[in-house]
Amino acid sequence: FVNMSVTTMESNCPTCSATSPINPEDVVIACNYCGTVYTIGKEKIADHNFYQPKYSLAEAEKRIYKFIKRKTRFRGFNSYGGLKIRKTLVPYWVFLADVKSFYNGYGKYTRTETERDKDGNIVSKKTTTYYERRTGNFEDEKVDALICRLGARIFGLEKLEKRIETMIRTKPLQPFNQKELLDDMDKISFLSGEITSYEAKEMLETKIQDEYRLKAENACTELFDCRTHVNVKNMVFLHYPIFIAEYTFGAEKYRVLVDGVSGDVIDAEIPITTRLRVASFILLLLLFIVNINYTFIQPIENDNVTAMMLFTLFALFAGYKLTNLLFGTVSRGS
Repeated sequence: FVNMSVTTMESNCPTCSATSPINPEDVVIACNYCGTVYTIGKEKIADHNFYQPKYSLAEAEKRIYKFIKRKTRFRGFNSYGGLKIRKTLVPYWVFLADVKSFYNGYGKYTRTETERDKDGNIVSKKTTTYYERRTGNFEDEKVDALICRLGARIFGLEKLEKRIETMIRTKPLQPFNQKELLDDMDKISFLSGEITSYEAKEMLETKIQDEYRLKAENACTELFDCRTHVNVKNMVFLHYPIFIAEYTFGAEKYRVLVDGVSGDVIDAEIPITTRLRVASFILLLLLFIVNINYTFIQPIENDNVTAMMLFTLFALFAGYKLTNLLFGTVSRGS
């Protein structure tokens, strides 16, 4: 037998001297006692921003409870229990950059020429392929964000990042203020960062270069060259608030992700029970019978054709959703 012990690493905050546990991968640390963000070398990150959470933990718990109750209304709500919720601040590097891109390639297109006789009848058709040089420029001011975690496993992360991309373009960042978090620091989980500002800059530049190369490829049949220059004008650190809830339904656990700024449910796992499957099957059967009756049995008057087509589309969509409930294992959605 080999005796293996886990080494616990700690870091002292340069502002309040509080000790925080850290992982070996952490390079940007957030103090859970005063909110100071600093590098592993004890250098403070001065430009620390956040968005103020809309609710306190107590308020968020009530709203999530109502959401779960509403979503599980026809599933046997008595089986629900064990709601656990935490407020988490997710770290991001946010940057502002000027982008200039030039591309060079060629485009291919075909043109069909038709020859007609004096009576207008088609005598022959000739299709010719043409090639033309295509060059172009892109000039943009980009605002983007990169999560400060490697291989981050956050429930609903993709949907969350789409919201953050919209948020940073429409709502100004706020300087971090501990008092505006609406909860005591010991009730909030600060995620530390695993990517330095230098690494983030390189990753964001590569991301933008790939984005503009794809634009150039879409503009050409074949791309010869694409050169993109990214001038990062400013980079700041952002903590974005979210609520992550976990609850049990029967013997299984389910999760809910809430946008901490807007209070909207971003993603949720909703149990699918036998009761719901039976109700879904009955409703699906009724839709099928009604659709068959009016499509093949009852004559349809001209005035009702459009209405019948709309009903058929609705029945197909409803059938898809109900089939998912009948044969799926868990449903997602806000």
